[in-house]
Amino acid sequence: MADKMPADLDAERAVLGLMLISGTCLIDGMSNLQNDYFYDKSHQILFNNMQTLFSKGVEVSSMSLLDQLRSSKSLTAVGGPSVIADLADSSISSTEFKVVLGILENKASKRRAILMANNIMKMGYEDVDDTQDFQNKISETFWQSMPQGHQSIKIYGPHNIEQERREVLRGRHNITKVEMGWESMDRLITTGFAPQEISIIASRPSMGKSAFKTNAKRNLCSNGFGVVSFATEQSFGIEQDRLEALITGIPLQEIINSSKWQKGDWRIDEVKKAIATYSQWNYTIVPARSIGLADVRNILHQISQKHPIDVVFFDLFDRMRDVNVAANKAETVHVKLGEQARIAEEFNCHMCNLVQVNRAVERRSNKRPMMSDLKSAGAYEEFARLILFLYREKRYYPESMDESMEVIIGKQNNGPTDEVIRMHFDEDTLEITEEDDYLGGI
Repeated sequence: MADKMPADLDAERAVLGLMLISGTCLIDGMSNLQNDYFYDKSHQILFNNMQTLFSKGVEVSSMSLLDQLRSSKSLTAVGGPSVIADLADSSISSTEFKVVLGILENKASKRRAILMANNIMKMGYEDVDDTQDFQNKISETFWQSMPQGHQSIKIYGPHNIEQERREVLRGRHNITKVEMGWESMDRLITTGFAPQEISIIASRPSMGKSAFKTNAKRNLCSNGFGVVSFATEQSFGIEQDRLEALITGIPLQEIINSSKWQKGDWRIDEVKKAIATYSQWNYTIVPARSIGLADVRNILHQISQKHPIDVVFFDLFDRMRDVNVAANKAETVHVKLGEQARIAEEFNCHMCNLVQVNRAVERRSNKRPMMSDLKSAGAYEEFARLILFLYREKRYYPESMDESMEVIIGKQNNGPTDEVIRMHFDEDTLEITEEDDYLGGI
């Protein structure tokens, strides 16, 4: 019997080499590879350093990897600069990447199985469990040895399909729909901010995305839901200025210039009341301009230990550190949305991304955004169950008397699309309220 672990070091080198010279392979690898896919310790170090560069939004190349290895003091551990040069001289085509990736997954699964068997043997020799407990531990150990992506797969068949379906139907009676807080919108958006799903709020700049988010935050928190807001563009001060303007009805510019208020000004007491109000909410804000999705998972884990999380906002998603990269932007967005979907499932919460649409809108007579205007539209349409576009006529025609904001349902999996919900937008306080004649069509 062989006494060494299953491994293919040539395949490991080939995968690393292709990730170094091909952007497509790099993104594919970062999405699918795990550290233990590499048996050789030096290959694990190389992969970890590539991950570091990728998460920082730095182009992964021979030179950048060499610099990163020097910075992490691990160049000697991988065999020196010549190893990087050898990796870049890959002898296989990028079209073979998925095949070689499959080889690594196969070897890693076998190594996990061997470690699992060793653990089972150890438990058996200890002889402290009865037969049923021992069998349960064998089953648990087996599933823990499987790749992470496989653990969430559940199979429904003759043995459980009726019971599981009954559980789903009963569970619907116990689930509170996470509504946005506007009656007209909640009537049309059938599932609201559903858990384990992604939504997109998209528009050109200055249309009111952040104001929409602030109103939604206020509505959700007032109704007892837990909200986390990642602000990649605005500071903590500006985020709270907006929220306080909305709660108090004091114009935003007045709150921004509150340093000019005199002692005894009535507005001071109103702002204090607003602070006392949102301090009681299940509301967390994370203002960070250089945050990545790996940071998001860690932060949500910390928050979830103390408070339930229902909705997480990203303002703006496409400005996040590991999304806002120059090379292969569309593919990167696709990978990161996939990661975000897994985080939403892990924390059983809704992810709402604020996104900019591209400039093509400006060249049309009808400047209302549509699906094709979304950057990386294919990826957003694939992962998002709900896509809303915002449009304000006054943004293009300042003299217009139209104070409305149009909320256009671009996509919805289980409800109407191409509906336009007209809301009144107060530019001073940022408050968005319903209009009497709210419904229209594109």
